[in-house]
Amino acid sequence: MPPPTSATDEYKHLNYWTNALEEAGVLVMSTERGQVAVEEMRAFSLFFDLVPVIMLNGTDATRGRLFSLLHEYAHLLLHTEGLCDTTTDTRATSPDRALEARCNALAAAMLMPEQAILTSPLVKRHPAGQPWSLPELIEAAQPFGVSAEAFLRRLVTLGKVPLKHYQEFREGRDSPVVRSRSGRGNFYYTKARDLGKGYVRRVSGAHRRALIDSNTAATYLDVKVGQIAKLAEVSQV
Repeated sequence: MPPPTSATDEYKHLNYWTNALEEAGVLVMSTERGQVAVEEMRAFSLFFDLVPVIMLNGTDATRGRLFSLLHEYAHLLLHTEGLCDTTTDTRATSPDRALEARCNALAAAMLMPEQAILTSPLVKRHPAGQPWSLPELIEAAQPFGVSAEAFLRRLVTLGKVPLKHYQEFREGRDSPVVRSRSGRGNFYYTKARDLGKGYVRRVSGAHRRALIDSNTAATYLDVKVGQIAKLAEVSQV
């Protein structure tokens, strides 16, 4: 798949990375919207040799889910498991927080490569030492599919912004969590997202090859028999 471009919306960025991880053998799933508060859990991962699992919070904003996805993938690369919440540290205070900080750094490097950030026209022409406004951050973050806060934190890591500017930015916000729209959307797309498209493809593929019968497939997919084909269709990359 071609990587997302600067004109691509955040959903395509999330779909791109989700599909990439699924092709690498990771089972990516989501909680149903409203079932788990974002303040309690943004994502978690379970490390297994054969099929590692990443669970995203379906209530979280799209850009938040994208960063959580790569954060949990970093856990899997390190052969660890994680539970991602809304805590953001400026300094690690325990071995667990140090691990979380490392996974954040890995996720940021994957989503926002150093060279791509430093050669960004918006970054190159921004006056040194001058704080970034929220509209500027949103525009600069758009090509990478990340939030304004994640982009600003990456600028701090790369030495382009003082840490105090990031701290002031966080303190000036009403809430660090922006929730996604409450509408449930298309049933099939939501179901495929929650179960994980990779999982749906595996079950529907087994059904298509007659390795499992229709009732078993419908049970695994939590749909009616007549809905299997449509669900399989929307689960394709």
